[in-house]
Amino acid sequence: MSDQSHPITFIPLNKLGTSRFNARKTNRKADIEALAASIAAHGLLQNLSVVPADHDRFEVVAGARRLAALKSLSKSGAVAKNFAVPCHVLNADDAGEASLAENVQRVAMDAMDEVDAFATLAEAGAGVDDIARRFGCGGRHVEQRLALARLSPKLKAAYRRGDLSLDAARAFCIVDDHAKQEAVFKALGRRVVHAPSVRNHLMQGAMRATDRLARFVGVEAYEAAGGHVTRDLFNEEEAYIDDPALLTRLANERFDGVRDDLLAKGWSWVNVNLGYGRFEGGSSERVQPTRRPLTDEEREALAALDAKWQALDE
Repeated sequence: MSDQSHPITFIPLNKLGTSRFNARKTNRKADIEALAASIAAHGLLQNLSVVPADHDRFEVVAGARRLAALKSLSKSGAVAKNFAVPCHVLNADDAGEASLAENVQRVAMDAMDEVDAFATLAEAGAGVDDIARRFGCGGRHVEQRLALARLSPKLKAAYRRGDLSLDAARAFCIVDDHAKQEAVFKALGRRVVHAPSVRNHLMQGAMRATDRLARFVGVEAYEAAGGHVTRDLFNEEEAYIDDPALLTRLANERFDGVRDDLLAKGWSWVNVNLGYGRFEGGSSERVQPTRRPLTDEEREALAALDAKWQALDE
């Protein structure tokens, strides 16, 4: 970008430094790696604004983060130390105002716009890792954005109208069924902002991975047996068992082992009940004690105890 009063001048990167006139005093280094990755993939899309300094150098009054990203790329060898940076050269009197205007007027990109941009790249064949590399973000962030891209078009429109919060939109991503998403959205009312309510409606009746039976079997053992778990990509603590019948079978198999072990230890009966707190059958009957002859080893142990008891008594 350029204008007649401040034409573009290309200045070597190693002649640029930060300026005291820069209005941004905090978060100057925020997301520098992401910005560096974006510049490496797409080039420098916005010029820097600078003022002349001593010794043929220039101070950056608008674009300090871009400068830091360029220096990071130079340090890694991605760009040359004397890389030609497009700059607007300003008068010192205009520096403070220019820096303030750039920082105040900046508008952050809407989340759904980023979602659409990532979805376009994915449809063109770009993988998650490739998108993450080009925009300097984590793979999980890309996966979350692509999950939002798969939302029902009606829910996306509701978000843009302000009838659906971003947090609630994320909760809808736990299922891919557009009809179910739209039915829950309609049931919840005009403006949907509470993510837990969305999740509870979508997963009503589903078994949570924190259920006592699921904890007894173990989610890893359930998955190893072929079971599938529905996980919330935006909340790691939210997970649901898709095949409760398989989980119950695995629980019964494990309880069989527990029962056999207890019977081998001498218990007369063992009853396992997965669904209720009361026991049926043999629990209402009294078990009478029985005696058996002692083994030779038990007789020797008992005799030794008797002798010790007598010695202590004396």
